[in-house]
Amino acid sequence: MEEKSKRRERSLEILLSEGLPINGLMPLTGSEKESSFQSKEKVIERCLCLWVLAYIPARLDYGDIRQLVSYYNLKQGFSPVEMELMQYVLSPEELEFMDMQIPDEEQLVYAMWRQESQWALMWALGYVEELRSPNSYANAASVGHLIHSRTCEDFFGEARLRSKSELLNEYDLYSCYQWLIIADKKNTNSFSQLNDGIIGERFYALKWLVNYAGSDWDDSDTWDNVDVSF
Repeated sequence: MEEKSKRRERSLEILLSEGLPINGLMPLTGSEKESSFQSKEKVIERCLCLWVLAYIPARLDYGDIRQLVSYYNLKQGFSPVEMELMQYVLSPEELEFMDMQIPDEEQLVYAMWRQESQWALMWALGYVEELRSPNSYANAASVGHLIHSRTCEDFFGEARLRSKSELLNEYDLYSCYQWLIIADKKNTNSFSQLNDGIIGERFYALKWLVNYAGSDWDDSDTWDNVDVSF
C-alpha cells in the first residue's frame, strides 16, 4: 500500500502543479507485485503495428505500407479490430494489400489518433525521453525518423523497456488525467485544459502496457463506464 500511495502522491502533486483538482475517490493503481507487464517483444511489435496503421491517414502508396509490414515481419501483429479497419488494405490470410476501397473519414480519424498510443509505447521503449504534457501532441515526424533511421534488428536491439516503477508511475498519472476527463463529461465540470483525445489514447496504451486485468489490446478500455463524482 505504501508503494501505491507514494505513487499516487506523485501524481497528485503533478495535478496540483498544473492547476487541476484532486479527488480522493480516484482508485489507486496496482503495485509492482500486483501488476504484470507486457514483454519488450510484445511492446515493440505493437508499437510498429500502430506506426504502420498511422500511415493510412498520410495516404502513402499502398506498396510502401506493404513493404513495411513485410520488413518488420508484422503479419501476425495486427489486432482483430485493426484487421477489420484495414481490410481494404490487408487480407486476413496474408496481410497483402488490396485496392478495393478508400478509408472513410471515421477510419482515418481512428488511425490518426493511434499515433498518441504509439507515442506512449515509444516512450516505454526508451526512444522518447518524456511523454510531454497531456496537451502536447505526439511528434510524428520524430517517430518516423527514429524508425526509418534504423534497421529492424537495430530497432529491436536498441529498445530498452523502462522499469516497472516508471511504467506504473506514468500509468497512475494518466489514470488520474483520465478520471478527470470522465468526470468532466459526466458531471459537467470544466477541465477544458485537458485534451481528452491525447489522454485517452496514452491511457489506453499505458493500461495495456501494465497488462491491467490481463486485457488484450482490443479489450483495453478508457473507463468510459466508470461512475465518477466530485
